[in-house]
Amino acid sequence: MTESWPDHLLAIEWVLRQIPGAVPDEPDWEPALVGAARDSFIDAFVESPEGRGVGLDADRVGAAVESILWLKLGYGNNDPYLWGPIQVEYVLTDLVLRKFADRRDAEDVIDTLPALIRWSHASVLVSEAFTAEVLSVVAAFSGHARQSLAQGRRPPGTDQLLSALLSGGAATLDAFGEGLSASHWWNCQLVGGAEALANLDAAPLPDDEPLDLSAVPSGFVDRVRTIGDLVVGGVSGLFPDDGELSTSAARTVALFGLQVPDVLERGKAESAAAAVLIIALTANLRGWRVTKKAIAESVGASPSGFVDRAHTLCNGIGTRFSDYQTALGDPRLLTSETRQAILDDEAFDG
Repeated sequence: MTESWPDHLLAIEWVLRQIPGAVPDEPDWEPALVGAARDSFIDAFVESPEGRGVGLDADRVGAAVESILWLKLGYGNNDPYLWGPIQVEYVLTDLVLRKFADRRDAEDVIDTLPALIRWSHASVLVSEAFTAEVLSVVAAFSGHARQSLAQGRRPPGTDQLLSALLSGGAATLDAFGEGLSASHWWNCQLVGGAEALANLDAAPLPDDEPLDLSAVPSGFVDRVRTIGDLVVGGVSGLFPDDGELSTSAARTVALFGLQVPDVLERGKAESAAAAVLIIALTANLRGWRVTKKAIAESVGASPSGFVDRAHTLCNGIGTRFSDYQTALGDPRLLTSETRQAILDDEAFDG
């Protein structure tokens, strides 16, 4: 696998299709755990100290893990071991309220989720700091989820959302018994939830804040620092004299260095730097102002492949990369201009 592979792939597929029988039917997508592997994963957790500590009998814990895997692999990043804050919020504020006919099954998922996250993260050596951050999100949304289940409140499904949008009623979509517009929901994703949005301000970030890698696992610090220097240099080249954006980019490097350092370790540092840079730019609505070629050149990367790396990085923290605006779920990563745009959108919407 090389940096040029994505560019060559379509051409290679076209050539192969000209050879009768050379290209088999495309296989169906399969989740990361199937069959015996799935059973082994569930059994290992149920028999672990974390699984025994859930407080439910083993059969119910096993059923809850089965349900969590269904949600995680079907609606998440297809990695049964790694959880991110945004994915946890999605499960607890949406999926767990819509996907279960039996309230007890949904509550068992809520009871089991924090123990499963602790066990899963420990199994693949995720840092304790990141695990604590994810578990704090579980704690923040579990009570609301239980209350919604008790009161029979469910977020709208796709059909309801589409119907409301087509009828012009987006401003009155009701998720938890409160008016919730599509734009308000998106703004919550951008800054990390309704409470963060309610407390949002547009105070400027400090200019040109140095890289803070104190939370990055020690074995990855040198690599992350190399990437960080490239990213900050790229910002300086693309957006001279924008000290806030430089700070935002440096903090974004630290975020990925803490949460998915192993992804940053793969391949060329320049490609990883280009991926982090485009994520920081799109998070601050700057991605459309420069070409992908310019982003790659600013850090000395090949223009091929780094966007795929951006998708991988975002999937690793439980969010999705977007060419327009990537939701990182943390106002500390957003410039004052970006936060002011969110506040203006809320004022217009409200």
